[in-house]
Amino acid sequence: MGMNAFIFGVIICISALIPKYLKGSLDSNWPIRPMPGVAEDSDPLMAELTYKAIYGKLFVPSCAQSEWATREQDCFYPVNKWASEHCPLRCISLQKRPDKQILSWEARIGKGVYLLYGPKSPSSDNLNIEEPEWPILYLNLLWRHVDEYDGTCNPLWALRRLLNHLHEMPDNPIRAVYLRPMDVSLSHDCSYLKQALPMIIPKGTSPRERLVGVYDRALGAVKTQMMDNNGKPYYRIGWWDPPHVETNAKKQFQWPDLLQNADKSPVI
Repeated sequence: MGMNAFIFGVIICISALIPKYLKGSLDSNWPIRPMPGVAEDSDPLMAELTYKAIYGKLFVPSCAQSEWATREQDCFYPVNKWASEHCPLRCISLQKRPDKQILSWEARIGKGVYLLYGPKSPSSDNLNIEEPEWPILYLNLLWRHVDEYDGTCNPLWALRRLLNHLHEMPDNPIRAVYLRPMDVSLSHDCSYLKQALPMIIPKGTSPRERLVGVYDRALGAVKTQMMDNNGKPYYRIGWWDPPHVETNAKKQFQWPDLLQNADKSPVI
């Protein structure tokens, strides 16, 4: 597997402030960093010029993290409660632009190996953080820390172990685990990640077709009929079929195309 194979895709973007009732748990304690004077969702160039005028320096993407949650009692969301038995996790806030802050969860799944994840809507880049039960799980970014990673942990196998653990979750609400193959080093929209995170930048690039093959072999990913905002298909973890399903998990699914393979064969 090439070193480029560990990048999934665009991170979740949300603009709403965290509901007050979520405060108090470590998995809902995002470090929100408002920037006075910079209008939210403004023109990107204007936002950067405004930032420079106010703060007297060029804007540089950055991140901030909460304290690690290492036990079930630290978490509000059931999926995070179960995940915390396998690995530590925390909230992460990435300042992509002066006017755009991105929130996600981050799990440390191996030595120097981190996963950003969350219940992102396949039809948008939004999270519904007010809903405790997650019918979907989006794998955002699998990355290696430049100072911590020593090559002893295979990132994709570490992710597979986490997925196996989540698959056994009691009262499992997750109907689909999905991702989109993407080499961040090729994506202009993801260039801020290389500045915000202390990540190892792979040498060379990996075409989407090669990444698809890697994710198929390592994770069991299959192409779906659900398209992202750029018209590219999402990929779903094809073997996902939890043995302990939450009572309401079988209700009508909001994104049926995500549960359909690209060859139109139904999900078993």
